[in-house]
Amino acid sequence: MATLDDLLDGGELEQFDPILDPGEQPRRIVAIDQRAHGWCFSSCQLGFPPPAKGNDPSVRAILSTYCAGRMLLRDAEVRRLRPDDNWVWEFKTRPPDAVRIFGWVYRPTAFIACLCRFRREISANYAKERAFVQQYRRRLPLDEPKTWKLGSHDDLFGAIL
Repeated sequence: MATLDDLLDGGELEQFDPILDPGEQPRRIVAIDQRAHGWCFSSCQLGFPPPAKGNDPSVRAILSTYCAGRMLLRDAEVRRLRPDDNWVWEFKTRPPDAVRIFGWVYRPTAFIACLCRFRREISANYAKERAFVQQYRRRLPLDEPKTWKLGSHDDLFGAIL
């Protein structure tokens, strides 16, 4: 088994590089599967030339908000998928290119993302996406417990003061 740092150092996961205000330090981290990162931040998938940092500004904005320790709105920006016992979360961007980023909370200040899709491509009741995340999490050689199951939405996605 491995720590999150081991998986980041080994290249299995990539740490998201947020855009922060001058002098601001990250309060949370997002680790992204290499394939999901490639899809999420490729101009060919999002259908337009990438900005200077090489990715979609709405995806970068939602993940940067999380990393900065700012509050994410329940259901509008992040939500836990039903049934609740699967511990799969979804980050949501807004149209025109509404993207969904699926993963789980590894620790109170660490989110692991492993699947990105356009909203229009999501399966009925998110069944395929939930199954993908659960299978990915089982296979990932990450130290147990792999999922943080404590705390409310506000504890996990509220503002860190």
